[in-house]
Amino acid sequence: MLLSAGLALTATGLICTLAVHVHAGAVNMHTAGFIVMTLGLAWLWIPVRDKRAVLRRLADRAIRYSDRAMTYVDPGASTTARCSLDELLGPSGQAVDDD
Repeated sequence: MLLSAGLALTATGLICTLAVHVHAGAVNMHTAGFIVMTLGLAWLWIPVRDKRAVLRRLADRAIRYSDRAMTYVDPGASTTARCSLDELLGPSGQAVDDD
């Protein structure tokens, strides 16, 4: 697992850098490939104790972030007290001043 993760990152980065000729609007594939390739090489060369736990923790963090970003909040399901527009505006249509 340790060697395969570094090799997979390095290979993916090389493919994105050298073989992909797609021009995405927001993502430069050559730069992203270079970054992923550098990450893969660093994964192979830098000694990190328990790389499997580090990889698992990073994957869990990414999944939690994507779950939080993908959750839908219904604006109509508010738990705060609501009032009507007539209550907000006074009898003459003017805003009510509480002072």
